[in-house]
Amino acid sequence: LRFLKYLILAAVLGFSIYQYREHLPKGKVFRNGILLGLYITFVSALTLVAFNGLVYAVNADWAIDKFSLEPGSLGEFLVIDGVLFFEILVYGLILTFIWLQYFKSQVQQN
Repeated sequence: LRFLKYLILAAVLGFSIYQYREHLPKGKVFRNGILLGLYITFVSALTLVAFNGLVYAVNADWAIDKFSLEPGSLGEFLVIDGVLFFEILVYGLILTFIWLQYFKSQVQQN
């Protein structure tokens, strides 16, 4: 359950890049695909951080914890949210790169 957010992000990125590449001229897929992946990942990270902030405002015990650090104070919560934001950005861009390489190899095989 802890990695569900990454599986959902991988599926959304894969589907989006697959659909998006159909509308791009040949040779422009990689750069535009990276930008699309960055945009989707950025919006996903902001959404999850905002949702975590809302959960923290309702009940601090329900908020996401990281590396055995629980959000006992506002400072700890902000550290956790910052780590979560950058973690999602990094994973999202890595997943975008993997998807782009996968689709690139599919095009070369045809």
